[in-house]
Amino acid sequence: MPLRDAVNTLQARLAVLHLSLVRLTDSTQAAGGGSAHNLVEQVDKSATDATGWVRKARLAARRVPAAGPEETTAALRAVQRALAELRRNEPRHLWGRALARELTRVAGSPPRRGLGWLGGWCGEAGKRVRAAAAAKRAVDVALADCLRAAPAGAGQRVQVKTVTVVE
Repeated sequence: MPLRDAVNTLQARLAVLHLSLVRLTDSTQAAGGGSAHNLVEQVDKSATDATGWVRKARLAARRVPAAGPEETTAALRAVQRALAELRRNEPRHLWGRALARELTRVAGSPPRRGLGWLGGWCGEAGKRVRAAAAAKRAVDVALADCLRAAPAGAGQRVQVKTVTVVE
């Protein structure tokens, strides 16, 4: 795959991930943000933080030129650093299965007094969390494709780490 195509795919997948996180954040804000319920607060903080790191990765991906291996390497390293920070700062909340299971559990439990809205919100948020996790996996694959397509020598100083969560 030529580098330009790989970068276009990476940019498109980063856009999908960003949109997924924005929708999730909007959902938490509509539910009352971090003050509504502990679970809403956890999702709100995770999605907001993740959106910032994805925004940094998107900006770095825009700088990947089709010329010179040094500029390409620097831009791909910047994308990787942003995604590594995202992975390091959100090791479980959005990408692991524990949050999705908790959302599913709360969505299926009988409503508590004054929190009847929470079950419906958890059902919808669970779908959005799963969509964001799938989009994140697609971004990782696209970054690996970019590194393979990079000019000779560009991938020597770039590391790709993928994490598989087995529970």
